[in-house]
Amino acid sequence: MLRLCVVGAEGGDDYAKALSRFDALACVYDADVHKAREFASRYGVSYYTSLEEMIASTRLDGLVVTTPAYTHLSIVSSMIEHCKNIFLARPVGGSFKECKEIASMAKKSSRSMLVPGYIERFNPLVNKAKEVVDGRRYGSMLILEVQSGLMGRMINSSLLYDVAIDGIDTALYMLHAYPDTVYAIGSEKAIVITLGFRDGRVACITSNNLKRLRRITITMENGIVKCDLVRQEIYVEDGDSSDATITIEESMEPISLAMRNFIDAIEGRDRPKISIADALITEKVADAASLSSRLGSQVYIHIQQDDDS
Repeated sequence: MLRLCVVGAEGGDDYAKALSRFDALACVYDADVHKAREFASRYGVSYYTSLEEMIASTRLDGLVVTTPAYTHLSIVSSMIEHCKNIFLARPVGGSFKECKEIASMAKKSSRSMLVPGYIERFNPLVNKAKEVVDGRRYGSMLILEVQSGLMGRMINSSLLYDVAIDGIDTALYMLHAYPDTVYAIGSEKAIVITLGFRDGRVACITSNNLKRLRRITITMENGIVKCDLVRQEIYVEDGDSSDATITIEESMEPISLAMRNFIDAIEGRDRPKISIADALITEKVADAASLSSRLGSQVYIHIQQDDDS
C-alpha cells in the first residue's frame, strides 16, 4: 500500500480526500500546528509541522504539494533527495525562473518523478471536447474561448496564477500548438488573455474573481462546441439540427483522476499525463501574459518542444 503525504492544509483538502479514497493518505503537513492538527483530524491520519521530522519519522512513497507556488522551490530542493515522487499543484514555481530551477532539479535527479498539477487535463469534459475537435467532424477549430471564475481566497494571491493559468494550459492542450503572440489586459478583478497562433487560430482566456464558473466555447468551421465544466455538460450546435448533447461516461472528479494517475505512475502501471516540460511551456506563456499586462502591448514569444529557455 502506498504512503503519500499532502503538504499544505489550505489547498490540500480535495487532494487528501481523493487519496483517502484510494487508501493512500498516510499523513499531512502544515507549518501551522493548528491547521495541521485540524487537517489531520478530518482524515484520521498523523500530522507534521516539520518536513525534516516527517522524513525521519515515517516511510513515504510520495508528496502532494499544495502550498502557494512561491514555496515550491524550497520544498522541492529540500525533499527531492528524500522523496522521489512529488506532485506539485500548479503553478510549478512562483515565477517562470523558479519553474526552470525546479525542472533542472528533476532533470539532474534521474530517479525522481516531478508531476505538475494541471488537473484540467484530467477533466472528462475537456477530454471529450478534445475528442470532438480532433475528430474534425465539424471542421477545423477557429477560436477557443475559456472562461473561468473563482470566488473567495486565492492561494497564490494572483488572478493570473490562481485562475487564468488553467485556461492557458487547457488551450495549449486542446490546440496541440504553441502561440506566437500573447496579449493580456486586466485588473485585480478580471483578466483577458489572447493567444495568437501561426496558423491563424486564436485562444481567448477570460478570468475573474467575481463568480464561480468554468466554461469552454469552441468555434469550428461547421459547428460550435459549448462546455460547462461546473455542470459537466457539453453540447454541439451545427446549424442543421437541434443541439446535440454529448454524454460523459467518466464522472470522477479531475483531482481524483490526477491522484489515480500519480499513484499508477509511482507503481509503474502508467506514465504521468503531464510532464515538467509541459509545465515549463504553460508557465512561459503565463509569464509572457504577465509581461504583456504590465507593458500594455502584445508580446511575441518563441517556444519549441522541450523548451527550457
